[in-house]
Amino acid sequence: MRSKAIDIVVLAAGKSTRTGTVNKLLVHFNGKPLVKHGIDAALKSKANHVRIVTGYQQDQLREILNDYPVTFVYNSDYALGIGASIQCALNSLPKNIDGVILCLADMPFIATHHFNSLIDNFDGDSLCGLYFNAERGHPILFPKRWFRKLTQLHESNGAKSLLRDSHEKITRILVPSDAIFRDIDKLDDFRITYSSIND
Repeated sequence: MRSKAIDIVVLAAGKSTRTGTVNKLLVHFNGKPLVKHGIDAALKSKANHVRIVTGYQQDQLREILNDYPVTFVYNSDYALGIGASIQCALNSLPKNIDGVILCLADMPFIATHHFNSLIDNFDGDSLCGLYFNAERGHPILFPKRWFRKLTQLHESNGAKSLLRDSHEKITRILVPSDAIFRDIDKLDDFRITYSSIND
C-alpha cells in the first residue's frame, strides 16, 4: 500500500491591507521574513510537496524564496480574495494527490509537528483539523473528494464557510498551545508577538 500523497499549499497572495503599503510577509520577524516561517516548517514535514500561491508583490516573494524547493502558483486574481487563491492552488495539483493541507502564510508559530500530525492522522477520506481548547485552528487537511467544493468557493471566501456548513466528521487532533490561532494582521502584531515570546 503506497503512502498517501499530501501537498501543502501556503496561501501568500494577499495584499496585506491592514498593514497599509507594507507587505507583512516580507517583514522580518524573529530573524527572517514572516513568510519563511511556515514554509520552512512545511518543507521539513512528511508532505509530498510544498506549493506557494503568490499574487501581490509576487516578484519580491519569489526573490526571497528563490532557493526553496517549492512550486510557485501565481494567482492573477489575488485582489478577489482567498477563495481565488485556493482555486488556483487546487488547479495546480497532480491527479494522484490524496489530500491537501491549506496553510496561511502569516502564521509564524505553525511548526513541522503540526503538519505531521495532520498527515499521520489522515485516513484518506476525512477532514483533519487541529484543536486547542475545543476550537479548530489552522492549518487544515482536506481529502481529495473535497476539492470540487473548494473550487466552487466564492473568490472572497476561505474554506471557513464550507466547514461551518458541513456536517461531516472531522478528525480532531488536540495540540498543546494556541499556535494554531496566532497570525500577524497588523504591524503592531509584530511588536506585540515579538515581545510576548521574549518575556
